[in-house]
Amino acid sequence: MDKVKFSIRYKVSLYVATLLIATVGLICSYILYFGKNIIQEQVELRYITLGKSLAIACKPYILNKNLEKLNEIAKETFKEKEVVTIFFLSGDNNLSLLKLYKKEKEEIAWIGNPVKKNYYGENVEVRRGKDYSQVNLDISPKDNLRLRIIYSHQEINQKIKALAKETSQMFFIFLGLGLIGVIVLTNFIVNPITKITEEVSLVGKGDLSREIKLETNDEIRLLSENFNQMVLNLRKSRQEIEEYNKSLEEKVKERTKELQEAHERIIQNEKMAVLGQFASMVSHELRNPLGAIKLIAYYLKGKLLDNPELIKHADDMCYSVNYAQKIISNILFYSKPTELEFSSININEIIEEILESKAPTFLRNVKVLKKLEEGLPEVRGDKDQIIQGIENFLLNAAQSLSEKGEITISSKVEIRDNKKTVKVDIKDNGCGISKEDLEKIFNPFFTTKAKGIGLGLSVAKNVIEKHKGKILVRSEVDEGSIFSVLLPVNDDLEKIS
Repeated sequence: MDKVKFSIRYKVSLYVATLLIATVGLICSYILYFGKNIIQEQVELRYITLGKSLAIACKPYILNKNLEKLNEIAKETFKEKEVVTIFFLSGDNNLSLLKLYKKEKEEIAWIGNPVKKNYYGENVEVRRGKDYSQVNLDISPKDNLRLRIIYSHQEINQKIKALAKETSQMFFIFLGLGLIGVIVLTNFIVNPITKITEEVSLVGKGDLSREIKLETNDEIRLLSENFNQMVLNLRKSRQEIEEYNKSLEEKVKERTKELQEAHERIIQNEKMAVLGQFASMVSHELRNPLGAIKLIAYYLKGKLLDNPELIKHADDMCYSVNYAQKIISNILFYSKPTELEFSSININEIIEEILESKAPTFLRNVKVLKKLEEGLPEVRGDKDQIIQGIENFLLNAAQSLSEKGEITISSKVEIRDNKKTVKVDIKDNGCGISKEDLEKIFNPFFTTKAKGIGLGLSVAKNVIEKHKGKILVRSEVDEGSIFSVLLPVNDDLEKIS
């Protein structure tokens, strides 16, 4: 935001102060002008009154030409310090009958034009000069006698100076009070506007948490309320936009995930298609020679009872053949899906059968501990596929072990989601699985081992899910893993077709 050259506070203060100075100056000028006229009128009235009294007192003496008495009266009159000259005039030409001076023949400069004034029904002539004024009035109109009093402006000037001083003082007092009022008024008007301006600036920078609270009861408060409503609307709009953006991001993530999954499914289907073609082509060709090799190995073991080293080699042959047959079985599981043949089966019996039949092969160098709960309820399932799934879990556990590893297989009844299940735990103390790989271990062809094609766990998961079961996995790197298989018991299992 550009910085303003002149703030509204400066402008309001300047405008109001200028108006105040002009108004106070104009008022004081009028006071001085009219006060000056009033002072002159008051002084004139006083000397008109004095002249009237003097005319009444002097009338008999002027008619009798009693100069001595007239001088006495004049001396009393000259006590008025501003009176400088008294004239007694006669005739239309104002011939001077007698001139009396306060000072010896004090010369008076020209006095201005006459002004007629009415004094209690009598006409009085007044002349105003620069330094002196004169009052002319009748002593005896019948005898055509007139009186003229000339007085100085010293008293008038003093009073006008005093008035000017008081007016100046009043000007500065009112100006000071006015400036204080200007400051108060400016703050009253400008502070709310400044506050609104600051808040608008912050809102313009993106801070929508602002709110203006004003105690005024005018249009500025209405403006602040409208501003608060505008900010509230902006806040709601921003929230709606953020929520919309968030929903868009989630939708984009979902669509991206769906595309990735679709892409992975396409790749997986292509792999499965190739795998199916490969399995169909070689399964028959491989199984026959593998079976022959296995028979030969068993035959050699029977003939070489006195040669332990050759017996060990024969066992290795059997292990390799069994492992190859396991791979072929897993491949055929994906390439040629078979219908499930359900029957009631006992999990403990299946575990015992697996351990007895497979002990000389992939479990021959592994210490296996059994913790089988007696009296397990039966589950409904395809025996061969259940065996294949558990064998794959055991094979995965055996392949993760070091030379002195062990596997613990346990079974028990567990209530889960208000349903009775048979739980089988396959626990090993092998290398464990990282958190990154845990999400991928059930993907077909995913493997972290040097041997194998990564179908074992995928086949096992597929088998268990076909039986409405669940698989739980817990694993810590370098500590081992626990694969838990949960199968619904026969009483709670819904009929599977």
